[in-house]
Amino acid sequence: MIDITSMQFVNKTILFPLLVTFSVLLRSLSAEEPRTFETEEVRVLYEEPLRVGAEEAANIYPAIKRDLEEIFQWHINVRPTILLIRRSETFQRMAGSKMIVAFALPQKNLVVKVCSPFIKLS
Repeated sequence: MIDITSMQFVNKTILFPLLVTFSVLLRSLSAEEPRTFETEEVRVLYEEPLRVGAEEAANIYPAIKRDLEEIFQWHINVRPTILLIRRSETFQRMAGSKMIVAFALPQKNLVVKVCSPFIKLS
């Protein structure tokens, strides 16, 4: 099996802008303190209106993890954080495109996902 934590597949030219964007995001969330929903396998950060989406993300994560481990023969031994963003405009600034609905920062064990009323979580 491949240990996913040892994989180096992040393009460094993309890494810096994403980290800057992530820090801007955290500042934008500071006006409304993010809530946390945690299980043994995953941590989900969200704004209060997204509580149901946070619970859904935490509940479906174990199945997604099992599928990835089976399909790619990976051993995933990290506890990721999923950050749910309510405002599409905030997320689009972070992602740099209207065509992206989620992205990951593997070196931070972080997945960022937009959860606007028009985009279903799963």
